[in-house]
Amino acid sequence: MEWFYSKNNEQKGPVSAAEMLSLHEQGVFSGDSLVWTEQQTDWKPYREVVEAIYAAAGKGKVETAVCAHSGQVLEKKDMVPYGDGWVAPEHKEQFVQRLMEGERLDLNEAGQFAMRYVGFWWRVLASVIDYFVKMIPILICQIPYYLALFANAAKAGKEGGADPADPLSIWTTGVVITYGIAMVGQLAVSIFYDTWMVGKYQATVGKMAIGAVVVDPEGRKISYSRSFGRWAAKKLLNGAILTMVVTVPIVLVLVFGTGMMAGGGAEGMNPESLIGIGVLMGGILLVVYPLALFPYWMCGRDKEKRTLHDRVSGTRVIKKELPQ
Repeated sequence: MEWFYSKNNEQKGPVSAAEMLSLHEQGVFSGDSLVWTEQQTDWKPYREVVEAIYAAAGKGKVETAVCAHSGQVLEKKDMVPYGDGWVAPEHKEQFVQRLMEGERLDLNEAGQFAMRYVGFWWRVLASVIDYFVKMIPILICQIPYYLALFANAAKAGKEGGADPADPLSIWTTGVVITYGIAMVGQLAVSIFYDTWMVGKYQATVGKMAIGAVVVDPEGRKISYSRSFGRWAAKKLLNGAILTMVVTVPIVLVLVFGTGMMAGGGAEGMNPESLIGIGVLMGGILLVVYPLALFPYWMCGRDKEKRTLHDRVSGTRVIKKELPQ
C-alpha cells in the first residue's frame, strides 16, 4: 500500500507505510497533516489513519493520540490522559503541575488545546497602538506637502494674500503633487506595515503588545500573500462599507433637508435652517457611524472572534502563548 501526504501545500509521495513511520518519527506530521491512499475516497487528517499505517507497517495494533500541546501524534502508552485529550511525555511534569494549581485547560475536537481567541476591546487597543506606530512614517511622508503649502502661503502673504475670488488659488501644482506623494506614501506605509509584520512575525506591534498573533484556521502562520489580502479586506472592503453607510444618509439629509428648508426661495435659507441641518446630520452620525463599524465589532458576536476581514481572508487572532 502506497501513501501520499501534503507538506507546505505540496503533494509528496508515494511512500510505503514503513517510510511514513520514519517520517512520523522525524516529526514531519502533525495530527492535522493530510494523507491519502487508494483505499480512501478523500484526503484525511494523519491522526485518523496513523493506526492503520502502524498496522500496514507490521507494528500490530498501536493506540495513538494527538498531543494537546505540540499537535504531534504519539503512542498513548507514553502519554498523560486529560479528559478526551492526551499530553506528550516531555510535557507531563508541567501539565500535571498546572492541573494541581487548579487551572482548567480547554481542548478542541482534535484533542489539542483550543486556540484562545482575542476579543474586541483587546483588538481595539492593538489598533490604537498600531495607529501611533504608523503615525511617524506617515508624518514623514507628509513633510514635502506641508513645506509646499507653507511656501505657497508665505508667497501669497508677500503678494497681498490669496485671491478672495479663488479660495483654492493656494493649491498650486507643487502642492497638488506633494499631496499626491503624501497620500501614496501613507498607503505604502499601511500596506508594508500590515503585510510585512503579519507575514514575518504573525503580528503588528499592537498585537505583539497584547500578546496576540494572526494565524490560519489551524493555528499556522499565514503567507505574505494572505497577509496582504487581509490588509485589503480590512482597509478597502471595510473602508468602503464604512464610507457608504455614513455617506448615504448624510447626502439624503443635504438633498432633501436643504430643498425643504429653502422651498420658499433663496431667502428661505436662514442661519436657523443651516443649524437645523447641521444638528440633524450630527445626530445621524452618532447613530449611523457605530453601525457602520459592524465589520469590526461583529467579532464580539462570533465564537472565534472574527471580524469581517478575518472571515474574508480566513484568519484568526489568538493569544500567542500556548499552554505550557
